[in-house]
Amino acid sequence: MSSSAAKGPATVPSMDPPRYENLRALYLNCTLKPSPETSNTEGLIDRSTAVMRAAGVHTQVIRPVDRDLAVGVQPDMTEHGAASDAWPDLYASVMAADILVLCGPIWLGDNSSVMKHVIERLYSNSAELNEAGQSAYYGRVGGCLITGNEDGLKHCAMNILYSLQHIGYAIPPAGRRQGWIGEAGPGPSYLDPDSGGPENDFTNRNTTFAAWNLMHLAALLKRAGGIPAYGNQRPAWNAGLPVRRAQPGAPQLTNTRAPTMSSPLSPHRRTATDRSLEEADRPDRPGPQPGKHLDLEHTSWLIKKSPASIRRPLRADRDAPTAWRGTAPAGGST
Repeated sequence: MSSSAAKGPATVPSMDPPRYENLRALYLNCTLKPSPETSNTEGLIDRSTAVMRAAGVHTQVIRPVDRDLAVGVQPDMTEHGAASDAWPDLYASVMAADILVLCGPIWLGDNSSVMKHVIERLYSNSAELNEAGQSAYYGRVGGCLITGNEDGLKHCAMNILYSLQHIGYAIPPAGRRQGWIGEAGPGPSYLDPDSGGPENDFTNRNTTFAAWNLMHLAALLKRAGGIPAYGNQRPAWNAGLPVRRAQPGAPQLTNTRAPTMSSPLSPHRRTATDRSLEEADRPDRPGPQPGKHLDLEHTSWLIKKSPASIRRPLRADRDAPTAWRGTAPAGGST
């Protein structure tokens, strides 16, 4: 093969674009401007949502600044002294979406205060579990979109995407490449006349690629029923089931069934949580057969038998996919 042929353009196969009518995407525009003020970020959001709508995706754009979101890291701050809190309703919209895109401006080289607030409230629900015992955010896809007129796009994107994956969202290739920044120094914003933003080929290409990759990955996860439920379930880990026993130094149980709650999870003592689950040893409990991996039925049963001290019912008016919530996200502080 000649060198010229080897360097020739790749052949682009002819194909019909996929359709994703069964997907929903939520864009949270973390602008500081309440509606109906013009938002430069929303100008770029419109380009991204146009790509998704053309593929059949149901899209919704919300400005959190328009909502009365209380400050805090609990799922409902009215249960912790706040006079009001619109987060539970907004969280229902988050959980109804297969795709979440956090969008916002750059201020002083960093994300807006509204963006930080939204990430904190997303984190407040991170202790919730789905029916398989995984983080409730598993099986969903996250991305970001940033606008500004100097610098900081990559810094802002890193913060947002780390936060999303930390709580359970999957991030597709080029998930952060929806963004536009103008020249250094004071200058026009994205929608200002002569900014060049809406015509910028680099921005338009990356925004389009990111939108399609968000849809592709969301569709893959939806078809697969989410992230496989093995090796990533908190109740199974807490109960000392096979995934935990595989850890170096973990106590090895002698029975061939999945371990019972009356078996020693520690060479020294069992906790009150372990003791509260001792009825799991009764013969009629669902459990894997000898030599089999932990199954979904057994894991769901463990979730339901978790002690009241680490779960509590969701409020009936919340559209959440799980029946219990931990009292607070692990490892956080106010």
